[in-house]
Amino acid sequence: MELRHLRSFVAVAEELHFGRAAERLHIAQSPLSQQIQRLERQVGATLFERNRRKVELTEAGHAMLRHAREALAQADLAENAARTAAAGRAGLLRVGFLGSAALAILPRIVPPWRATAPDVALRLVEGSSGEHIRAVHDQRLDVAFVRPPATTAGLVVYPVWHEPVVAVLPATSDLSRRERLRLRDLRDQPFVLFPRDSAPDFHDELTRACTRVGFTPAVAYECTAMPTVVGLVASGLGVALVPRSINSIGLDGVVYRELADAHPEARIAMVVSTTNDRPAVRHFIDSVIRLDLNSG
Repeated sequence: MELRHLRSFVAVAEELHFGRAAERLHIAQSPLSQQIQRLERQVGATLFERNRRKVELTEAGHAMLRHAREALAQADLAENAARTAAAGRAGLLRVGFLGSAALAILPRIVPPWRATAPDVALRLVEGSSGEHIRAVHDQRLDVAFVRPPATTAGLVVYPVWHEPVVAVLPATSDLSRRERLRLRDLRDQPFVLFPRDSAPDFHDELTRACTRVGFTPAVAYECTAMPTVVGLVASGLGVALVPRSINSIGLDGVVYRELADAHPEARIAMVVSTTNDRPAVRHFIDSVIRLDLNSG
């Protein structure tokens, strides 16, 4: 049974006039009549009583009409679902992110993308850059927001965000009373830092910045998540260098200070496997790129 025959049947059943139904379908009346006849032969029943004055549905036609409408509606849904998926506006999207990315950029990325892809199931996974990059390689994640990787083999890397690094100090520290702080002022302080293997490039940029002003940071504690880093600083266990957006955490017991003598930057890149060409992934990437997060 062909969908075009069902569409013709429904049009005639609703118009109860072959001429008006043919106009509605943008076909001539003769092909329409032939389609109805084929359909009647196929189902083995007369669907319309017709004479020169009127067209009426038979009992068989009435019985068929509701199911024909449902079949056409399901066919339309199937067609729309296929088109939506092909356009990247349906399916599943698995996105890895850093805690700092959640503060800095996810609130700016997700709402405009979601407005264009309301039927995509979004799965968010928090973790370290190293974990996410491995998951993208293995296609356990579709996209990840990470500190730019040192090795990009097998990845497409899109720089999407950069911001200054600031110092975070215990509020009880003598240094916290200074409005103007230099990086070299931290040389005698214990540092709270993330492990190098979680974001090698960013780790190296911070240690190089310290080296340029004459010291190597004495790392007392390591932890991966930036909010945890700030929590350890609030506990008085050391000082840290963090992306400026982390100050939105607003944790009691710490102060944030801009650096006057050094300007390291925290960068976030969006990475995807070179072999991941799913439409939902492509649509998400295009949506993020159009935002131009650092403009203005």
